[in-house]
Order: sequence, then C-alpha cells, then structure tokens
Amino acid sequence: VARLPGEGGGVDNRVARLLGKIGGAAHALVDDGEGKSAYDDSAALWDPRARVSLDLTVSGGANGSAVRLTLWLDAMLPRAASLALTSPDRPSKVAAAEFLHAATLLMVGHNARAAAPRGGDYAREPTKFHHIYRRLFPVVIELAVDPEPVTRTLFSSLAYQLARWFTRNQAREAAETVALLDAITEGLAGGPTSDANNAAAERASGPTAQRRELCAKLAAECLKWS
Repeated sequence: VARLPGEGGGVDNRVARLLGKIGGAAHALVDDGEGKSAYDDSAALWDPRARVSLDLTVSGGANGSAVRLTLWLDAMLPRAASLALTSPDRPSKVAAAEFLHAATLLMVGHNARAAAPRGGDYAREPTKFHHIYRRLFPVVIELAVDPEPVTRTLFSSLAYQLARWFTRNQAREAAETVALLDAITEGLAGGPTSDANNAAAERASGPTAQRRELCAKLAAECLKWS
C-alpha cells in the first residue's frame, strides 16, 4: 500500500476516511465518463432518514432457526421511479412500476395502523412518510397516464384510491393530503414547454392533455370524498 510521507496510514485509509465523512453523498464524486457527475435524481434519497422498511423472516439461523431481517427500501425508491418513468426496457419498466406500487401501499398501510394524532381532527403533524409522499405523488400521476398498459392500469387505479383515502382523512388539512392536492394542482397546470408555438398543441393533445384530464377527475374525486 502506498504511503505518503508523514502519514500514519496508507492512501486507501485516507480515502476511506474522506468518503466516510462525506457519507451518503459520496457517489456524487464519481464521474460518468462524459464530464458529468453520476449523481442525479435517481440517486438522491427522497428523505435523508431511512423511513420505508419491510420485516422479513427467513431460515438459515443457528440450528435451522428463523432469522428476522429488516429490509430498508428508501434507496430503491428514486431508482425505481426513474426506471418506471423512463426505462426503454419493458420488463424493467414494469418490474419497477410494480415495486413502486407495492411500496406505496406499504407506506399507506403503515400510516393506517399508526395511532391517531393527539390533536384529533385539527392535527396537522406530518407522518414519517411526508417527504417521500411529496416526491412520490407526482410520479404516481405521471405513471397513471403512461403509455405502457400494465403501468397505466396499476397507477390509474392507485391514483383514485389515494385521492379517496387521503381526502377522507379525519385530520383537517393533513400534510399528506395537502401534498396530494399540490401534485394534482401541478398536473392541472401542466408542465412548461420549451417552444411557445407548440404550447397550445401540446396542451390540446398528448401526455399533457391526458395528465390534465386525469388531474381534473382526481380533483373532482377529492371534492366528492372530502
């Protein structure tokens, strides 16, 4: 191992300590070969703290006993969302969409089993999944109008289920409900276009129109169930 003069440890130890101090953002230092950082939205955690977990019981312990494991899914969520939205490989896209769908149901189920807030109907404290929901709900809406049929079927149903579930929340103006309404409002407004001459055409047809139509129906569903 190469050593620098006056240093008690090798170069590899110094690099390891540096990366350890940087923590979870260390991958931002890696170059993709084209002068760009490998760090992108699919690598950024939606919440700096680990929130989404799945408890598993597997065999293989001492004397054939079962072992209880906790699988953390947070690092997989942004990558799964990126694959579900943009992957050209259909099996990968569908698998990522199914994982994201299951993870969403897992989080909603965890919150449903949680104790009611002490503030009653006026409680507005966000749940532990609030930051994840902020990033997840716009993805759900995008996937609900995806051209891939399996993905569209999964998430169009999920979008309506989420609208009904969160708008009938007993807590008035709950943070998660507001996050969903924000995503619906942004979908109604439509995304920005780079060419002003094509803006009207894009609003009238294509993914933007489909997204706006879906968000209009979701807004009506929220009013119906609130």
